[in-house]
Amino acid sequence: MITRAIGAAPLVEPDFFSVNLNAGDMVLLASDGLSRYITQTDIVQGVSSDDIQLSCERLIATAKDRGGADNITCMLLHLSQAV
Repeated sequence: MITRAIGAAPLVEPDFFSVNLNAGDMVLLASDGLSRYITQTDIVQGVSSDDIQLSCERLIATAKDRGGADNITCMLLHLSQAV
């Protein structure tokens, strides 16, 4: 979870970390317009590696159905090989 916003202060110190990813892993990048309105369970149930476009559309629809009115951004990455 990114907890600092670019442009919110004159100087921003980003957090950097690394994780080991394996083939088949998925990474979700989303704005708070999505994360405020969906749960981890929603993500697990709503995401499919078969159709990542449809998965993002479902997550965004769920956020909107629950009152999401802010910018709602979803990017889902499916790794085909280990990084």
